[in-house]
Amino acid sequence: YVDGSNNVSDEYGHGTLVAGVAAAVGNNSVGIIGVCPSCKIMPVKVMAAGQLVTSARAAWALACGADFVNSARGFMFALGCIQALRCHTNTCPTGIATHNPRLQRGLVVAEKFERVANYCLNMNKEIDMIAHSCGLRHAREFRREHVRIVQADGRSTALNVQYPYPLQILPA
Repeated sequence: YVDGSNNVSDEYGHGTLVAGVAAAVGNNSVGIIGVCPSCKIMPVKVMAAGQLVTSARAAWALACGADFVNSARGFMFALGCIQALRCHTNTCPTGIATHNPRLQRGLVVAEKFERVANYCLNMNKEIDMIAHSCGLRHAREFRREHVRIVQADGRSTALNVQYPYPLQILPA
């Protein structure tokens, strides 16, 4: 709880946070907390989030310049979220967004972990499939020219034509 009471909401009405921490400052004698010791931590310039549940939307975000995509909603659906919109009331019927032990029994980790893992693996697989269909070896190679926008008159134009890259001034 935010303030040590039984209230699951903070002063702004935000309820239980379900998305995990990508990394935190600290040391557990193995590596940085929350990160696999053998993982390479890379600087991030742009993170895309916000209803990027499908691989097509995630690929679009990568092509627009995102370094990585966050899909909290997709993982919530994989866990079994039914969008009851009661996350902030501590009465989530699926047990995902609640501190109530009786309701938490609805979230059986032994049954849900496989669905969450499959969502993650298949999301990556499908993004790579989209990249390969664009002639790329990896999704990191997506650029604006790989996205086409359909205009009102039915014509399609490449995203890099509608939104050109900034001009690079070369030294003389």
